[in-house]
Formats: sequence, C-alpha cells, structure tokens
Amino acid sequence: MLTIGLWLHSKSNVHAWNRYIDKQMNKAIATGSIISFALISFLSIFREGAETIIFYAGMAPYMELKQLLSGIFLAILLLAAVGFVMLRYSVKLPMTLFFKVATILIYALAFKILGVSIHSLQVSQVIQTNTISSFPFVEKIGLYPTMETLVPQAVLILLIALAAIWIKKSNLRTAE
Repeated sequence: MLTIGLWLHSKSNVHAWNRYIDKQMNKAIATGSIISFALISFLSIFREGAETIIFYAGMAPYMELKQLLSGIFLAILLLAAVGFVMLRYSVKLPMTLFFKVATILIYALAFKILGVSIHSLQVSQVIQTNTISSFPFVEKIGLYPTMETLVPQAVLILLIALAAIWIKKSNLRTAE
C-alpha cells in the first residue's frame, strides 16, 4: 500500500503524469506487440483479482453470507459508478486532485490495517500489550492506545512524510 501510495503521489503532478503516460505509450509503440501489451494488462488485473479473492477469503469466515454478498454487490455498483464517471468526464476531471485523494485514502487504509492487524495479534495474545492510558482509542481509524500499535503507525507516518518530501523535490528537479 505504501508503494501504491508513493506511485499515486508521484503522479499527482500533471507534468509527472504526462511524462509517465508518454513513456508507457512509447514503450508500447516501440515493441509493436499488442499481444505483449494485452498480456501485461491481463496479468496486472489478474494479480489484483487474486489479491481481492485472498482478502475476501480471510474475511468470509467472520461474516454472514448475506453481508459478504451485499458487500461485493455494493463494491461492484460503486466501481461501475466511478468507472462511468471517469470514462464520461475524464477530460474534465482534475487528475491532480484525483491522485491526491486516492493517495490519502491509500495511506489512511494502510494506517488502519496496520493498527487493526497488530491489535488482532494482541487480542489473540501473540504479542504483548503495553497500554498508554492517556492516549485515545479510535477503532474506526485503527488507533489503539498501545506502544505496539502506535510505534509502527508513527513509523508509517514518518515514511509517508519522507516520501512526500522526496517526491516533491523530485518533481521540482524535473520541472526545472
């Protein structure tokens, strides 16, 4: 997720996005092989699908079938709506804003997954729990008042901040 967030953040600059698209198009044109281009696209989508199935397989035992199916159905509807809007209005969409929002969502999800995962290990007594009584407990965002969850989340935030600084400096250098 951190890698995806970095990629999205690096493409939030219009010039960086245009350079990336030009580079990809030039590669596709240079090879002249539509089959290899289609195969790469298929493998990328197939990998994402496999990850989604693994994700659902991990969640399925802990929920009712009705909840699982309604979640999948809702996700399909949302993806169809977003896809329609992007295809229909892609020329008018501010891509910089799109990439920045997507980056923030990816980083927020990484923060929550990190906290929830470590908390699950604590609840199952795989790792110890050192509670910080003065810190808030906000389950919705994966914020648990323990050293074991807060330290990795602080490191994640530090890595995100350093990556943002690095990308900003890279964009400034390439713009010159």
